[in-house]
Amino acid sequence: MNYKLVLVAGLVTSIVGGVLGWGMGQIALRQKPSQMRTSLSAGYQDLYNRQFIWLGALTGGLIGMGQECVRQLKDEEDRRRDEESQG
Repeated sequence: MNYKLVLVAGLVTSIVGGVLGWGMGQIALRQKPSQMRTSLSAGYQDLYNRQFIWLGALTGGLIGMGQECVRQLKDEEDRRRDEESQG
């Protein structure tokens, strides 16, 4: 298994996930003022807004690495089956 390729796939999908998380955070900020969390201090509101970015990046990275591992294992299995059928 090519672990460098797995890490690159995880990095790329974590970037994509972070961008999607940022977009979700921007959508969440556009709520009506009555729905905003007013009980949080400014520091915690900033942390609350960033949690979408971190959650998206983490989820994207895990999904990307998992998908690449499955793809590589499937390729290895296909190669092994081809060798068995020919030999």
